[in-house]
Amino acid sequence: MIITRLTGGLGNQLFQYAFGRYLAYKNNIELKIDAFFCSRFNNLHHDGYNLGEFNIIENFATIEEIQNATLVEEKHHMIYDSEFLNCPDNVYLQGIWANENYFKDIRDVLLRELTLKNSLHENSARWEKKILSADCSVSVHIRRGDKMQPSMRHQIIPNEYYQTCLDILKKSFPQITAFVFTEDIEWAKNNIKFDVPTEFIEGCESDKEEFYLMSICKHNILCGSSFSWWVA
Repeated sequence: MIITRLTGGLGNQLFQYAFGRYLAYKNNIELKIDAFFCSRFNNLHHDGYNLGEFNIIENFATIEEIQNATLVEEKHHMIYDSEFLNCPDNVYLQGIWANENYFKDIRDVLLRELTLKNSLHENSARWEKKILSADCSVSVHIRRGDKMQPSMRHQIIPNEYYQTCLDILKKSFPQITAFVFTEDIEWAKNNIKFDVPTEFIEGCESDKEEFYLMSICKHNILCGSSFSWWVA
């Protein structure tokens, strides 16, 4: 049995699930999830367990199973260590595992499982139609929220970055429509002035539906977020 501990927001939980899923798939053993820390440390920016809307393997570990498993702890965040790919049976994974090398061999499996269980709600379905009808849709992910905290303001990406990315894309794809995804929609409307047709995505019923809408865009402009990394 592989037990993977989930923490953080959607992007981090996806990394943690993906590595556990790889080890379980590779060794043909059971995968279970420990989502306790998702709910315990729920806050303004991380809204608890986030994977329930996807078609993942959703088996939750018991306290006894967790206590009986051998702890395997990530040593260095985002630095790949191939030794972890040799984890034996009955381990408890604790870490972020934010490196594609931990799960790239099951890309097709993850693409099947990271689909939504249910149909889109009305507003999201309207956006889906608009994105799919665009000649060249580009998702632009602008993250503010927790990035606006004093300790994290250095991570705010300037507007010029997004325009530069669009300028590069326009050289090959002149008929761009930018679809802006952000949790601070009013700020974006007042401050984002791209020189291409621009739509501001709002009214979606969940961030998982926004995740899907971003993923169906033909191109993606990321914002240094694990959420938009997974979208791309």
